[in-house]
Amino acid sequence: MCIGMSSSLSTSFEVKEEGASGGWGREAPDPRTSERRLDGNWSSTSAFSAEANQAASHRANHFDTLRIIAALSVICAHSIPLTYGPAVLDALWGFSHGQATIGFVAIQVFFIVSGYLITASYRHRPEPRRFIRARFLRLVPALLAVLWLLAFVVGPLVSTLPLAGYVHSLLPYRAALGLSDHLPGVFAHKPFSSGINGSLWTLRYEALCYLAVLLLGVAGWLKRLPVLAIFIVLLAARLRFGSGPVLEFGALFFAGGVLQFWQPRLSARYAVPCAILWLLALKFGFYTLASDTVGAYLVIYLGLAPEVKLPNLARYGDFSYGAYIFAWPVQQMLSPHVGWVGNIAITVPVVLGLAFLSWHLVEAPALHLKNRKLFGVL
Repeated sequence: MCIGMSSSLSTSFEVKEEGASGGWGREAPDPRTSERRLDGNWSSTSAFSAEANQAASHRANHFDTLRIIAALSVICAHSIPLTYGPAVLDALWGFSHGQATIGFVAIQVFFIVSGYLITASYRHRPEPRRFIRARFLRLVPALLAVLWLLAFVVGPLVSTLPLAGYVHSLLPYRAALGLSDHLPGVFAHKPFSSGINGSLWTLRYEALCYLAVLLLGVAGWLKRLPVLAIFIVLLAARLRFGSGPVLEFGALFFAGGVLQFWQPRLSARYAVPCAILWLLALKFGFYTLASDTVGAYLVIYLGLAPEVKLPNLARYGDFSYGAYIFAWPVQQMLSPHVGWVGNIAITVPVVLGLAFLSWHLVEAPALHLKNRKLFGVL
């Protein structure tokens, strides 16, 4: 999930999966006698069942680590505008001549990984009701937790209004249900005063991508050629009409879906030229085309290639979603008093602690319900 600059920063930035990579499963076969495919499975002379192959992919990939790195990158990117105002962006904005920020690149990672994993999830278990339950339980419980904490704990403590005036306003109750992004007297006088949590707006586009996978699956069109065709149309529309959140995030999401179906070979001999092309596009132009093609390949390569060695940052849980949704209000409470470096230094450990609690108290328990009916219906 999750994730980027507030829409007030730039309209081009209007921009997470039940954790398909979270359960590790059984041991993968010996890589010396087998070959890793892009879907994370190992092909070998031994007859592995589909379930065993899926478990192997869960055990060996780095997607959770990539998502945590992306969430922390968003914190770094937000620290500057939240401290100095929306007109001041990170160094990547200048380097790329206004094509991207560090936070936006992090968002791209989220949507590419999400497209890959969500497509895989429906392919492996094409059960619409279970898919809806899993998506709902991945996004909504933790989201409601952060909204309620903001509305009824943080809001009364930091609001410039007296408590009586705060509780008599309708805004806290609307905000607790996700119907408003404002609380009375909260963060109103900060350098960046746009809403109580400027990261949450990306979630609606994540949910739209989930809906697209569901509709394609129900219609029987979640297949290689239809997914490729949708990606090509979205990318062509982006190149022709410019950036917009639906086209932007849809193209990134379906780029991950294309790689899930087509599974090109994962190799450093392809990854290195892709990285060079991505950097050249970032500096000299055509970044949209590069991010959705060679950039998508790089993300999946980093997530699955056996030669890539990343630390297992998710050994105690998948903290990326919690870190993403809790970071903005923590950073707002610190700004502008500690500077942008101090903002990062204090926010990261605080947010990781909150994400740890969110995962173990809210997210993981909720995901245990994905095989049960919700509300007696789904």
